[in-house]
Amino acid sequence: LVGSGQLLPRLGTLRFTSLAMTTACLAVLAHHGILYHWRLFHFPMAVYGLALLMAVAATVIPSFLISEGIRAIGSGNASIVGSIGPISTIVLAYFFLGEKLGWLQWLGTALVIVGVLLTTLSKRPSGQNR
Repeated sequence: LVGSGQLLPRLGTLRFTSLAMTTACLAVLAHHGILYHWRLFHFPMAVYGLALLMAVAATVIPSFLISEGIRAIGSGNASIVGSIGPISTIVLAYFFLGEKLGWLQWLGTALVIVGVLLTTLSKRPSGQNR
């Protein structure tokens, strides 16, 4: 999110996200190449199919959506909205996966929610806080 507020208007959402995703992909390929001596296809093919599905569904599409959101509401507001993501993950894991959450996790959840509320309320003009 840092710097994206200035780059998005100049490059556009599609070009900015494509550049960011290409750079990230090249960095991951370089890391893999160094780690595995440039052998790219040494895992079973099912691994590559699942990796492609996960890359598109959980990385590429959300990245374009986030970039469009930053363009639409600004990077500051997008970062506030984005801070709710981990909270929703915790709550969904608790209800659907049966994850056990201790008091520390609940405290952290409450702190994030309070932080988001304080940040949101402090940005409003004085007459709208009520």
